[in-house]
Amino acid sequence: MASLMETMRANSLLSGANAAFVEEVYEAYLLNPSSVAPEWRAYFDALPPGKVAQDVSHSPVQRAFAALPSARKILKQPM
Repeated sequence: MASLMETMRANSLLSGANAAFVEEVYEAYLLNPSSVAPEWRAYFDALPPGKVAQDVSHSPVQRAFAALPSARKILKQPM
């Protein structure tokens, strides 16, 4: 059984200031696993079965939310 310190060290790359970077790499992995560095591909490939297969890229959802304010302005314009 791994010690708490070993567990924390193994997962430290996923926290704090690295979160945006890790998400970007994961998005690239979801679109094309061979587009990321072999180390990241191995990490994502090792995720529990069924987790990655069900996950989809978040980019389209993020773009849709970012477009909402513009869509509301168009809907509120008088005719």
